[in-house]
Amino acid sequence: MEAYEDGRSIPRGYPHHLPDARLVSNLISDSALGPDDQFDNIRSGEVMGIGQILAHDLIETQIPSVLMLVDTYNLLPTVHGGSGCQMFQKTDRCPIAGDERSAEAPQLSLNHLLFVRQHNRVAIRLHNVNPHWNNEKVFQETRRIIIAQLQHIVYNHYLPLIIGPSAMARYDLLSTRPGFDDVYDSRVDASIVNSFGAAAWRFGHSLIMPDISELESDFKTVKLHTLENNLESPHLWQAHAGRSVKGITRWLAAKPAQKIDNFLIDGLRNKLFFISQPPGFDLFSLNIQRGRDQGVPAYNDWREFCNLKRFASFYEFGEFASRLSRLYRSVDDVDLYIGALLEKGENGGVGPTFACIIGIQYHRLKVGDRFWYESSDRTTGLSEEQIYAIKYSTLFSKLWCNNFEHTKIQRDIFQLPSRGNPLTSCEGLPELDLDLWREEKTKK
Repeated sequence: MEAYEDGRSIPRGYPHHLPDARLVSNLISDSALGPDDQFDNIRSGEVMGIGQILAHDLIETQIPSVLMLVDTYNLLPTVHGGSGCQMFQKTDRCPIAGDERSAEAPQLSLNHLLFVRQHNRVAIRLHNVNPHWNNEKVFQETRRIIIAQLQHIVYNHYLPLIIGPSAMARYDLLSTRPGFDDVYDSRVDASIVNSFGAAAWRFGHSLIMPDISELESDFKTVKLHTLENNLESPHLWQAHAGRSVKGITRWLAAKPAQKIDNFLIDGLRNKLFFISQPPGFDLFSLNIQRGRDQGVPAYNDWREFCNLKRFASFYEFGEFASRLSRLYRSVDDVDLYIGALLEKGENGGVGPTFACIIGIQYHRLKVGDRFWYESSDRTTGLSEEQIYAIKYSTLFSKLWCNNFEHTKIQRDIFQLPSRGNPLTSCEGLPELDLDLWREEKTKK
């Protein structure tokens, strides 16, 4: 689906048919218009953290040509000088990862660091199990394991908190419990739907918290940093040989994200990248205008596509009806990004329109992937025992423990610690049994 003003390339609503994107943001998304407490009561900050790395992975990724080795302090590999990040002290260095924007926010950098460390950890253990394997064999098998773990985590632990159980079932997104699941369909286009990349998956911007905390082992804050002062900078996690990494990752795991809604924190709605490009930008305005520039259909058109009832009146939007009626000429003009964020979803997740778009996209990513981790194809996939082990033992919280040296964490890192999800010893969480990858050395 696409909706350009001339049917080809002119942005939807150009030049005067739609309201100014900043005006829409001011009247609908100013956090001052929302409740005093805008923190989620279910989702942890890591829902925001992994959402951002997934967004960058799915929407735009540039692969570096440098050999990916960690630095002296087991942090992301870095380069001295050059562009790509803000360096506040002489000791700061721009990090290199699988995406050139890895320094955009500390939580993004630390999720990149997590997967670099996890890769290295698995590679070392695989080499110990199979010392006769060459480096290429170790790399490829490690890569296969990391991809399988990530796919399992995203589809079974993360997505249900975003689109809800109904949409998970509707789009057949959950993995089977044991064994193989040959879902691949060569007829399915696994590329990214424009409205997913330009609008639906950017729901995560509403999750972003205003401050970054460093927590001690008792999970109490010792230092507090504003987000806008740490964008495009590696300083916060590079300082003092990376000593703050443990405290910041503890914050991501244990403190709540903002609610999924139409509000955006002031640091991103008024001060985005203000250090490098003063006075800064409005992230929601950018999202709204991006959708128009890229021909994203209006909110009502997507509702119809998703077999949802079209809105006939602004008053169906509830408390923001009068504001929307002042902005848009017609209810059919409302931008997808704003209209969908005003919806309420299951257990605080995205509303039905974004759930539909996200469900369609992740279904295509799954069934359009010839290398999907549950495949029975032994030339590209894993054995049935290996798949079972990954399904049984893969918890993102365990990866967090192993790679950030925590001693306790809740079992489901994407949900806040609670009576049903209590803080527990990391040692009690399951570990992937790499003996299942053991191969006897063949005789020549």
